[in-house]
Amino acid sequence: MRFFSTVLLLATLAVPFLQAQDAASPDTKKLQNEFTELTDQLKAAQADLYYPERYVHVQTLFTGLEKRMDDGEREKIEGESNRAKEEAGELLSLVNDKIIWIHILKDDIISILDKAEEIKAYEWGRDILDEVNDYYFRGIDALDNHDLEKAENHFIHAKKLALEIIDKEEVLKTTQLQALKEEALKLLEKTSQLTVADDNGNIIMPFPFDVDAFSKEAAEEIKVYTRDTVSAPDTKRVIPLEELWSTGRDFIKLGLWEESNSNAIHATAFFSRAKNLLNKYASQEVYRLYTVKWKAGRKECLWTIAGYPFIYGDPFLWPKIWVKNKYKIKDPTVILPGWVLIIPVK
Repeated sequence: MRFFSTVLLLATLAVPFLQAQDAASPDTKKLQNEFTELTDQLKAAQADLYYPERYVHVQTLFTGLEKRMDDGEREKIEGESNRAKEEAGELLSLVNDKIIWIHILKDDIISILDKAEEIKAYEWGRDILDEVNDYYFRGIDALDNHDLEKAENHFIHAKKLALEIIDKEEVLKTTQLQALKEEALKLLEKTSQLTVADDNGNIIMPFPFDVDAFSKEAAEEIKVYTRDTVSAPDTKRVIPLEELWSTGRDFIKLGLWEESNSNAIHATAFFSRAKNLLNKYASQEVYRLYTVKWKAGRKECLWTIAGYPFIYGDPFLWPKIWVKNKYKIKDPTVILPGWVLIIPVK
């Protein structure tokens, strides 16, 4: 009888505990199901491959929270479980958004390359097209290795380069390149016939130059050029006048070489650089030389020299003569008979 009473007492005491356990289990089970569902979604999106560190972090949170639920701490971890689910949701969104964006980039690149093929960009932009392909396949490799960040960067760079080809289509038409080349060659010939002088009074006289012979010689010379052995002249330094013309000539050779290799972008840059240097050379052209004399018992001055009809016909232009001859004239009010002055082009 006493044994029966004891059992009855224990059973009576256990009822509230079992009821509490039954009441808690649905919530616990629901949370566990949510964790499982999020884990399945992350695996389906391959988040464990694309962002392994963040995936492991989320799984560690889930595992720790489930253990604490088993230990009866369900009510204490509600806030923590919500934050864990938010982190899992953010990771899932990151992967999905990144994948969508990368596929958009890939489609854009293919579309741009199709356009480049239509305009025959391979004839004048082969180097850039090679770079586009290089970065595109780097992106593919990164994607295969589950590195979304690298893949995105490579595809973005590939798209940027591809767009440069389209943007420069009008500028780099063959006819325009031919016109620019002809302008550079004509300027090379014209400047060879000028008398020029630097600011130290050093005079360079005209010299014989045959542009047709130069073109033929250059065509033979550039046949041995290679990307590894040829480099553009250093234009960061100040190029002295005596080197301007020859440096412009060398840039024209590089332009001819790039043109022969269907690299119109580089050819355009070299021909343009050559024109800039040759125009700078031409800006130092000498109109004539003039020897200072005595006139009616008085020595000449810059004012009177500039006013002569055979000089400028305008005395107010005397500073042009002074500036060009500063290496000799320290005081513009004092010039001596017998001095040979450089008269720059008006």
